Amino acid sequence: MTDETMGKTAQRIVLEAVQEHLERERLDVDDLDESQLSDLVIQIVDTYIDMFHRQRGMPHQVPQLTKREDTISNVVDHFRSFGVLGPFMRDDSIYEVQVSAPDKIMLYHTSGEVHEAPSVFRDDKAVERQLRRMLASDPTGTKHLDERHPIVNAMLANGSRLHIVGPPLARRYKVNIRKVVGLPSPSIAALTSNGTLCEAAGDFLGLAWDAGLSVLVGGPMGAGKTTILRALLADTDPSEHVVVVEEHPEIDPDELLHPNLDSLMCRHSDDAQLLVTLQDLVKETMRMLATRVIVGEVRGPEAIDLLTAMSTGVPSASTLYAQTASEAVSKFSHYMVRSGLIQPREASEGIALALDLIVICERIDVWIDDESHNVPRVTEIAAVDGGLSVHGNVLLKTLFSYDDREQRLDCHGGGKFNDRQMKAFDRSGIDINGFFRDLLGEVASPGGVAA
Repeated sequence: MTDETMGKTAQRIVLEAVQEHLERERLDVDDLDESQLSDLVIQIVDTYIDMFHRQRGMPHQVPQLTKREDTISNVVDHFRSFGVLGPFMRDDSIYEVQVSAPDKIMLYHTSGEVHEAPSVFRDDKAVERQLRRMLASDPTGTKHLDERHPIVNAMLANGSRLHIVGPPLARRYKVNIRKVVGLPSPSIAALTSNGTLCEAAGDFLGLAWDAGLSVLVGGPMGAGKTTILRALLADTDPSEHVVVVEEHPEIDPDELLHPNLDSLMCRHSDDAQLLVTLQDLVKETMRMLATRVIVGEVRGPEAIDLLTAMSTGVPSASTLYAQTASEAVSKFSHYMVRSGLIQPREASEGIALALDLIVICERIDVWIDDESHNVPRVTEIAAVDGGLSVHGNVLLKTLFSYDDREQRLDCHGGGKFNDRQMKAFDRSGIDINGFFRDLLGEVASPGGVAA
């Protein structure tokens, strides 16, 4: 038996001893404050260590407890807040925790790796107890977990998103916790420095954002969509009044240090009178004299209100799940049409007249220092042409695309931006054609690509 395995076994014994004490004294963990719980765990850990030393050399000696402070912290975490999930919730290299069974906990890392956790719950009842403890920290205090409410979406006190599917829809609780990972505040320059963007694409995005162009960022989960939004926000002029609207908090206004940034968040509730949707909040931004509107993620009827903000001259940005620029435009249109308030042709015309740029992110396997790393990269930047194809689809022009063989983002030239975009660049004193001329030696004219 290795020291590491022995330490884990010892921790399990301490956990059971604390549980037995609570049951013997007919106490619930919620009856103890932080200091009382910590004192109890320290007492039991020290008793265990003393017992180990007294039994040293005996045939049935208890396993050695190798890390006293870590054990105390882990055991306290077990009974307060996140239980056995505590260490993973503290680890900023992990962005999602998935529980599919008491002994099956998967950890999703920001590096792109997925590992099975060494810690496990004792049984299904332990999972349920932990879920109820976490739900108790939901700021709204309105979440229930029972057969009448087998699907639960909640926000935890630390901002993490908790999603549960339970009986009778699943034999065992299926749990996903999407964390708000504390990352250094990004900027366009920082993303260029770490390779997420090439220098030319970074410079172009910065100029386009300064000029007031509206941007839609697409990509799969964990590809860096919100990181792009945070970088744009970090580079926003301090005089701008920025309003950020999110379903769950991912953009920390304090982290960005923008002096005029307001952050709004949805309120989830089973009571329709208490419910505040993303669509409700996007409408409110127009009454707040916002000069920039950021919607964390668009996936429903709020797409109409976001497009309205864009079309009234308020530069806006949002994210959605899409693999290509064409798919991003199609989904944006689909969300509006699905509301039943707008026809397909009307949605396409609105996008062509108001949206300016689509940025696509992916996770790419690249070789760094002779090792393969799965890292986020911008793989496409396209401009909205301003017109429609004969089939009524939005025309796009590819400005940058990723070369898989060379593992780089190539520029295809600026081409002719539409009149609205050129006016925005001119108002800001930006010679965008000159930018691409200096970059390529001439202004290329890539053909329109129908979305």
